[in-house]
Amino acid sequence: MPAPAPSMGTALLAAIVLVLLLVELVMIPAQAAAWATWLRRSVGYEVNTVFLRLRIYKYLPQLSRTKLLRDMVLIEQQYAAHPYHGPHHAADVVGKCGAMLRRDKAKLRRWMRERVGKGIVGCITERRYALFELAVVLAAAFHDAGHPGLNNGYLQNSQDPRFQAYEYTAERYSEKWFRHEFMQEQTFLNDLPAAEREFVVEVASYAVLKTDMRMHQNVLAMADPEETDPLKRLAALLLHAADLANGADAWSISKLWAQWCHREFHSQGDASKQDHPELTVDTIFDREKANVPASQLYFVEQLVAPTFQALEQCCPATAALGLRGCRANAAQCKAIIEQQAEQQEAMPRLL
Repeated sequence: MPAPAPSMGTALLAAIVLVLLLVELVMIPAQAAAWATWLRRSVGYEVNTVFLRLRIYKYLPQLSRTKLLRDMVLIEQQYAAHPYHGPHHAADVVGKCGAMLRRDKAKLRRWMRERVGKGIVGCITERRYALFELAVVLAAAFHDAGHPGLNNGYLQNSQDPRFQAYEYTAERYSEKWFRHEFMQEQTFLNDLPAAEREFVVEVASYAVLKTDMRMHQNVLAMADPEETDPLKRLAALLLHAADLANGADAWSISKLWAQWCHREFHSQGDASKQDHPELTVDTIFDREKANVPASQLYFVEQLVAPTFQALEQCCPATAALGLRGCRANAAQCKAIIEQQAEQQEAMPRLL
């Protein structure tokens, strides 16, 4: 007697099992992780996600998602595979800017309404606020475009010819590239009216220039005698905070950023010793002398925490979250430093 034919449900289940087995064989865990990492670090993916969450496409219906994703590829191509200043950092800053804008939207709008007069950019409508959000997120995307993986002090001291035309400043290179190369193309911004497009370009460019750490104190105070537009100063503070915010991430993530940052620092120190032995290598860039936990503690307590304190006036929810992260990470750094000290004290007894 012939065996009964399998039911449709049994056949479907068998097919699903077969597909899962094939996926497990072909897309091994390492490949799957690499794919997930690529998505997470894609600047275009992150920008599009933020635009959807902030509903920027709704309030700026002229924008083309296809053109935006195409243009984000151009921006991402400007990033080299540096340990820290790579496309993954840009995508991270984009995401953090989006989170701030979304988390504190009501407070930000109230802050803007209180300070912006019609003579500057017009009343704060949904569309005007969306243009501001667009400018901040776009600035986050290109803020380190073309970054050489070297800090401005080294560029200046070594007289790097690649940056001579940009006053030996990586931020000025990024801003000039955006204005004079990116904006010369038919970008997604061309679908906006000219006045709105100019507003976005001006706000984004100003914010990127202010990511230079030499501007740190002025940005926190939102004090710039040469700039009267409060929206530009606000954009600069938001971008600067997002740029430093990995110091307030969950410890498991924050310590990875610290490792990547110091790996880049030490590469600069190695290059300085090899190519410019006449230059003094600061301890933080010298892999033989650097103390990463101590450097990270200084970064968190002296730079990141004050930045989040400055956000309290316009982004109180983000400020509270960031300061909580700073306290937790500072405690982790102090524990590691104490452990190092105990090990050093025990060393003579072991010898």
